[in-house]
Amino acid sequence: MFLWRFSRSSSLMMMAKEIPHVREDEGYRKAVESFTCHRLKVCEEEDDWEDIEKRLGCGQVEELIEEAHDELNLIGKMIE
Repeated sequence: MFLWRFSRSSSLMMMAKEIPHVREDEGYRKAVESFTCHRLKVCEEEDDWEDIEKRLGCGQVEELIEEAHDELNLIGKMIE
């Protein structure tokens, strides 16, 4: 369980750290900030991955981790 908690939190925390580098007037930034904060909150409140999936309603945990990695790549491109 520790590895799962580390993986989900670290990806989301990296997103939260990087997204402020995107221009403030970008709609993308606002959307990513919003759903990242929500997902981080849920991950901090829940210990069970099934409960996280139910509360987020965005697919399986593995998909959420993969999506976070994809978003990090996109954030990097938007900062350039």
